Amino acid sequence: MLRRTTVTWSRASRFRLASPAHYVHTRTSELATGLYDEQPTVEAVDTILARTRQYDAKKQWAHSFSRLNDSFTRQQLFQLARDAKLDMIKHSMTKPMLIKAFLVQRFGLTDPEAGESFAFIRLPLSSVFLLSHRGTAFFQYARNIGAKVAIGKRDEHIGVNVSGSKQAVENMNSWLNSFQQVREKPTDMQSIRKSYRQFNLPEAMIPWISHRTQCHVSQEGRNVNLSFLHHHDADQALMLMEQQKYHKPIHWNQLWCFTPDQGASVSSLPFTPSSVPDPLTEYALTQGRWSRLSGMGPASLSILCHLSDPSTLDPVATFASGLDHGASSLNQAWLDGPWEPRLSLAFGHVLWKDLPRMTQPLTTPMHVPAYFVESELPNTAEQTPIIPGWTELLMDELEFERIYYRRTTSSDPYPVDLVVSVAIYPNRVVPERSWWQCEAHAPILCPYAPLDACLTVKYKAPANLQGTSLSSILSPMNYSDKFSNIEEFCTALPTETTLNTNPNDGWRIWRRERVVQRSSTYFHADHTSELVLVREAVRRNSMSHFQHITRLESSNWSSDYIGVLSSLLRTSYPSLGRSDT
Repeated sequence: MLRRTTVTWSRASRFRLASPAHYVHTRTSELATGLYDEQPTVEAVDTILARTRQYDAKKQWAHSFSRLNDSFTRQQLFQLARDAKLDMIKHSMTKPMLIKAFLVQRFGLTDPEAGESFAFIRLPLSSVFLLSHRGTAFFQYARNIGAKVAIGKRDEHIGVNVSGSKQAVENMNSWLNSFQQVREKPTDMQSIRKSYRQFNLPEAMIPWISHRTQCHVSQEGRNVNLSFLHHHDADQALMLMEQQKYHKPIHWNQLWCFTPDQGASVSSLPFTPSSVPDPLTEYALTQGRWSRLSGMGPASLSILCHLSDPSTLDPVATFASGLDHGASSLNQAWLDGPWEPRLSLAFGHVLWKDLPRMTQPLTTPMHVPAYFVESELPNTAEQTPIIPGWTELLMDELEFERIYYRRTTSSDPYPVDLVVSVAIYPNRVVPERSWWQCEAHAPILCPYAPLDACLTVKYKAPANLQGTSLSSILSPMNYSDKFSNIEEFCTALPTETTLNTNPNDGWRIWRRERVVQRSSTYFHADHTSELVLVREAVRRNSMSHFQHITRLESSNWSSDYIGVLSSLLRTSYPSLGRSDT
C-alpha cells in the first residue's frame, strides 16, 4: 500500500551513515500503515493521524497533510475517501483536494490558509422548524465540510448563521437551497415535501400538533399547510387533525349516573390523571385546570339512570335509533354478516375544566366542558379480579394494531368506521379481520366510588371488502411472505382510499393504536352472556408511551351488572379520587 516503498529502502542502502534512530523511525512509521501486501484501510488513515496531534492548529494541519501525502497515492486516497463516505468526492479531484477532504470532513480540521467567511441564510419558519427537529443530516453535513452553523435570528428574519471557509459557506448555502425544494418523492438527501388540506383548527392546537408530530403545520383560513421530511410525520399530523373534528367535550345533558341521590352533595376536587391514552384528551388537559366530582354517599351502587332525567334507565335503548341510522347509511354489499350489538364499559374519570371548588347537590347542572379519561382498575393491575358468582374460564394474551378508516364527508352524529385488526408476531404481521363499527358513548358519574365509567354501545358487522381498493392488501393469502413488521404493512395500506367507483366517497385513516391485550372470560350459570374483562396497554397515534386501561365487555347487560361493577370498583385505596391535595 506504500507508494514509495522501494525508494525508502534504496535510500537506506545508499546512505549507510544514516543514523540508526532515523532508520528505526522510518521502519516504525511504515509498519503503522500495514504490511506491503495489504490494501489500505480507513483505519490506517485514522492511525496515522492519531499520532500527529498538535496543540497548534496550523502545525496540526501541516503535519497531518504531510503524513497523508507521504503515505498514500492519489488512487488510494480516492478509494479511501469513498470507503469513508466523504461528501462531494469526484474522480477529477487532485491528491491535495482528497487530503483536504479527509482532514476537514473526517477529522474536523480547518485549513489555516483558507480564511473564514460568514453568512446569514434566511429561511422560512417551516424550514427552521424542520432543521431544529430533524436536523441530523443538516449538522452532519456541516461537520463534513468544516462549517459551523447555528439557527438564529437577524433583525426580523430567522435563518442559519454559517461560518467557515468560503467554499464551505457556498456548499452550505447550496445544501439549504436544495433542502427547501418541494419534493414529492424521497431522495438521498432529506428535503421538504408539502401538503395542503382544509381543516378548521383551534389556534392553540397548531403548534402542539407540529411539535407532537415533527411536521410543521400552519393555517391560512381553512387552508392548512403541512411541511415535512417524512410521510409518516404528515400522516400523524393528519390523524390528529381528523380526530380534532370528532373529539368533543361532554355536556351536562349527556351524563348518566349510578345512585343519583338527590340529597347528597359532591365536591369538586383538583385532579390530575396519572396517564392519558388519547392524544387529543392529553391536549385538552393542557388547556386548563381539571377537577373531579367526589362525595360521601351510598356505599354500594344501585340503579343507572340519566342524570337530568332519572326516569330514563336504558342507555342502549336511548342510542338504538341513532345507531340504526348510522349503520343503514353503509353500502350493504360491504357487509359480510349482520349487525350485532356489543357493550363495553371503560373505567376512568370524568374531569371538568376550570370548575371552581364548591360543594353542591349532584343534580345541579354544570355549564363547563368535561372529558372522560380512561384508566385501569387499581385492583386489576397485577391479578385477575374475583367476581362473586362468576368463574374465569380462560385468559388470552394478544398484541395487535388497529387501524380506523372513516368517511371524509361524514357528518353523522354516529359515524361508521372500518376497523382493520393486524396481529403482531415476532417475525411477521397478519391482518386477521376487518369489521364495520358504529358506536355511541354514555359517560357515567360515580362520585361515591373511586372511579367513573363510560358505557360504549357498539354496532359491529364483519366487512366484505372484495372488489374494493383494499381487497388485495387485506387478502388472507401469503401474509407471512408480504410483511415482516407492522410498519411495512402500514406503509402498504393507503392513508386515503375510495371503496367504490364514486371518487367523492373517500375514506381516510383517522386513528391507529398499538395494543397489548390480556382478556379474561367469565361465565355464570344463571346468565347466557359471558363477561370479558379486558386489560390493555395501548399506545395511540402520536403517543410516545403505552398507557393502561380496563374495560368490561358483553353482548348485553347482565341482570347482575350492579353486583359485578360493585365488585370491580372495590379498591384498597378508598380515598382514590377524593384527596384534597
